[in-house]
Amino acid sequence: MNEIRVHKELNQEPIRFEKELGIKFYKECIFKFNKIEDLNKEIIFSFDELRNNFNLNNQDDFKEFMKFFHNEIDGRKSVFKTDKGDLIGGGVFSTKIYTDNRLGVMINPYHKQYIYSKIDIEKWHSVKGNHKKINALELAEEEKKKLTGMMTTFLSDEIKGKYSQRLMDLLMQYQGSGLFIMEWESFKEILDIPKSYKSCDIDKQVLSSSKKELIKIGLKITKIEKIKKGRSIETIKIKFDFEKKKEDKKQDKEPKLVEEQAHEITDFDKELGKLSTELMKKKKVNLIMQLSSLKTVEDIKEFKAKNEL
Repeated sequence: MNEIRVHKELNQEPIRFEKELGIKFYKECIFKFNKIEDLNKEIIFSFDELRNNFNLNNQDDFKEFMKFFHNEIDGRKSVFKTDKGDLIGGGVFSTKIYTDNRLGVMINPYHKQYIYSKIDIEKWHSVKGNHKKINALELAEEEKKKLTGMMTTFLSDEIKGKYSQRLMDLLMQYQGSGLFIMEWESFKEILDIPKSYKSCDIDKQVLSSSKKELIKIGLKITKIEKIKKGRSIETIKIKFDFEKKKEDKKQDKEPKLVEEQAHEITDFDKELGKLSTELMKKKKVNLIMQLSSLKTVEDIKEFKAKNEL
């Protein structure tokens, strides 16, 4: 199981791949860019690498994979809305197939601020992810903002399902608090759940199957709650625990310091957890449904002041 670093904003955008293979390759690309210093450079997948990772047994399989690849990657003309409200069109990556069957991938310029290089990750580690220390670094404001948006998720061969992979990404963004809250319609859009699926279909085809898969990597969903407003579901709330499997801990070449692990539980995670617990005790359902809109500690403070908490 490999760690990948991606920006929180990009993580909460829909990844519209019809098959599990598309999400796996998308995350493989992010993982490769995390390992290089210059995000302007091209990363290369050799034929042998593609064959081993995606079970391509011959040239015909490779050609079929390429057809799928272009439909899934280059054909994904999604629109990404930034925190400023700007709209970015097109896929995150551009690709090139070489005559010797190598596959080249580059980041589209507008998406570079949401993908992390080896240097970005080293800077984050140098201050152990502490937001105050990041803001004290002698860096441009945009670079500081990029570093404070970094989150960790995983590329795991054990998690194969399309919905399981995306749900894992969403939950890992909130591993500090162990509490994930999102508007129901946004949740369905991000996981790219068919509009024809009813709530019971989502329980069976998405949530139950994902719950069984995620336990393989130590991510245990303890409670799933759908909060209604009238007869309609308005918010989904998922409680979970995560403990990286022992065999994976042994494989880590650079074990994390206890201090660094502590800083991964951000002030925002702590405050959101406290606020959620307080609202649950007071049975403030309407306020709980608004928690998914909170993004920073300042948002939480304003929310508490506004609602006299």
